[in-house]
Amino acid sequence: MTTIIKVQPGISIADIYIGMLRNDAERCLSNTAYSFQIEYEQDKVSFIEINAEADISCIYNGIDLFKVKATQLIDLLDAISPYDRAESDGCSYRFPQLGLVLWRDINFTEEDMKQSWFQEMSLENQEDTMRSLYFSTVGVFLPE
Repeated sequence: MTTIIKVQPGISIADIYIGMLRNDAERCLSNTAYSFQIEYEQDKVSFIEINAEADISCIYNGIDLFKVKATQLIDLLDAISPYDRAESDGCSYRFPQLGLVLWRDINFTEEDMKQSWFQEMSLENQEDTMRSLYFSTVGVFLPE
């Protein structure tokens, strides 16, 4: 069964909020099986990140951030608020006005699947590489 996790850029992921006290955030983390990374400033949450997992859907504005291909997702989000082109490397996209960041380990596209270097990989490696068509993590922070 898929768990729906609400992402509110600049505000929260699930029940963990920017500005939440460390003790409260750690209590929330102890009640979840999902993989979060939290950063703190002055004992308050300043950054929240969640990893993609097979049984979760991270939803923002009706969009599942882990189930839409990266190239399509960037276009959808860029229409809402532009990403920082100076910081984008094809793996990481930061939306400073939204307070949202997306990351994947390699910049991989459907066009790359036609390349000989990809075709020569084992099926197992191809499947692993194809996961990078999608983002691996979603993070939120205070908008700038």
